Amino acid sequence: MNKSAVFNVLPTHRVNCCHVLLSCVCLLVLAVLAACGDDGSIKENFEMVDARDGQTYKTVKIGWQTWMAENLKFKMDSSSCYKDADSSCTKFGRFYNWDAAIAACPMGWHLPDSVEWSMLIYTAGGKDSASKALKSTKGWSGQGNGTDKFGFSAIPAKASIFGVGSEFWSVTEKDSARSYSLDLGCFASLDCHGGDICSPGKECTSHYLFMDDNRKDSRNSVRCVKDEFFVYAAFAKLVYWFR
Repeated sequence: MNKSAVFNVLPTHRVNCCHVLLSCVCLLVLAVLAACGDDGSIKENFEMVDARDGQTYKTVKIGWQTWMAENLKFKMDSSSCYKDADSSCTKFGRFYNWDAAIAACPMGWHLPDSVEWSMLIYTAGGKDSASKALKSTKGWSGQGNGTDKFGFSAIPAKASIFGVGSEFWSVTEKDSARSYSLDLGCFASLDCHGGDICSPGKECTSHYLFMDDNRKDSRNSVRCVKDEFFVYAAFAKLVYWFR
């Protein structure tokens, strides 16, 4: 596996020696753990109940991280459903602006930063492989379905369109007005958007994954990661603090 893959999805703003050094330390820790027998496969699946509203979520342990395997549905100010339909929230989760997203995860879970997203992508084989391995096996436009190899089950749901992409907030800020998100999807011609039947030759055939920056008042999905691996979390936060 190419260890440079983790850097390809990190935000490139304000990169300095401390950031690079601490990122290398994170990679070293990951390599040591991998040598001890972690092959990045699914280790554990279970359900968790959000005590705030009783919602039940599937979760999955991928490598050394435990993720929600569904989009968050917790109702709060500055969150919404697609077309304001409750049935859409049940299926696709809610969409949050950044200020709501950073406070949306239940106790014991948190909104991931860009390093945590990057470590997930590294575990899933790097961005080229992860772009398909993290996607659900149905719902994507054209030939855009993924393999869902790790059980992450990213569904093609954006606040304004369905079928071609997903955007998940990161806690990492670019500046006072913008923050980073993981953008996952597939390329398709305009007549394929919204899950419509595509004309032959215009199906979604190319998968993509990258860290993008969005206005904080944009509405994106939320996936929470569990507070459990304190050694990794410490290194991840150091990279964030010294970015």
